[in-house]
Amino acid sequence: MSISWEGVIPAATTQFAADFSIDFDSTAAVQDGLIRDGVHGLIVMGTVGENNSLDADEKRAVGAVWTSRSD
Repeated sequence: MSISWEGVIPAATTQFAADFSIDFDSTAAVQDGLIRDGVHGLIVMGTVGENNSLDADEKRAVGAVWTSRSD
């Protein structure tokens, strides 16, 4: 399988609250804003960002934010 990486494909950041918990509403807002701005794809939880500090349940929860918007 070949993947074509063309266009604008930014890394979407995961947003956190003051207590370092994941701010799911703000994370969704960032992703929605990027999509509205016309990006061609998103990288969610890349390998060098916050992904390294999230546990498995948190990663699944952030992934669920993305999949709920990718319809």
